[in-house]
Amino acid sequence: MVSEDDLSELEQELMGLNEKEQRQKINEFVKTLPKEELAKLQMQQCVFCLLSQGKIKAYKIYENDKFLAVLDINPANIGHVLLFPKKHYQYLSLLSDKDVSEMFMIANNISKVLVQELKAQGVNLYLASGNAAGQKVNHISLNIIPRFENDGIEFAWNMKKASEQDLEQIKTLIASKLAIKKEVVLEVSLEPKKENSNQIKKPQFKIEKRIP
Repeated sequence: MVSEDDLSELEQELMGLNEKEQRQKINEFVKTLPKEELAKLQMQQCVFCLLSQGKIKAYKIYENDKFLAVLDINPANIGHVLLFPKKHYQYLSLLSDKDVSEMFMIANNISKVLVQELKAQGVNLYLASGNAAGQKVNHISLNIIPRFENDGIEFAWNMKKASEQDLEQIKTLIASKLAIKKEVVLEVSLEPKKENSNQIKKPQFKIEKRIP
């Protein structure tokens, strides 16, 4: 069982270290823990959570009640920003649609400022959701990287061949889950029926389907 003293000692050791050194120190510590303690520790000692809690010095450029944006202390380019939710989530898919939308709206505003103030010639938004995607810390974060001509940064991968059959199968599988649902609209008509004008007039309901 991890004691409070153990956690306090680890926190003290993390202070003053850069992000790479912090990850290394945490990895060394978690290797000594039983599996049942690992999940708890990952949340309590997550670097981004510690940044959100003010336990690690951060160069904050934006903050609200849900998100924090800080300068990366080991940037790809000067002005490299890390934007992340304050609450601990490992995967982007765990955020609500509203929070994802807000996160990218913030990223868009930060990108505009990087172009205006740093004279960046472009901006990369890089996000790794899951370890297989290259996620280094189990807390989702969005890298906002200002780009300049001949800055030496490359995002590249080896292209693979996809057969027409593969593409059709994957298209069918994915597109069926992303199809826009038709909205059912309830329309109410209060016009009287001409053929029974002496009777009590009842509302007439007509159901139609439409795509917004």
